[in-house]
Amino acid sequence: MSVLDSVEVSLHLYGRLERTLEELTPITASLSDAGGGEASDGEDDGPDFTTIANMIIVDGGIDAGYVMDRMELWEIPAILNAIQKRKQEKLEYTRLFTWMSMLPHLAQDSVCSPEKLLPFPWEVESEDVGQAIFDQLKDAKIVVADK
Repeated sequence: MSVLDSVEVSLHLYGRLERTLEELTPITASLSDAGGGEASDGEDDGPDFTTIANMIIVDGGIDAGYVMDRMELWEIPAILNAIQKRKQEKLEYTRLFTWMSMLPHLAQDSVCSPEKLLPFPWEVESEDVGQAIFDQLKDAKIVVADK
């Protein structure tokens, strides 16, 4: 009897795999929304490992030998989140300097912030959620019970 035949070991390994796949779910959804994953045989089941490995190697600049041979599944979400964060920061940096270069050419009364000039999707959603909560609280009738 080998270690892999043990019920406890296999349940532990399947649990780790399930947690890793749950962490990958938002990432695979965002990749398929952005067109990063190519469907194979007409099925739309998100990107395959080769597509994800390509993103990590090319966009992340991580050694291909490490990605293909030594990297474990639990590392993928953290690396992809870091790559996404780096892309967001680069876009925000570019937006700031674009706004600064446009500043002398704008009228003084129309000078706004870089966020208003070009809002990104990750900023618009957070403002909408915050505004919706504020509107709900503003219109809510708060009753304080006497004790």
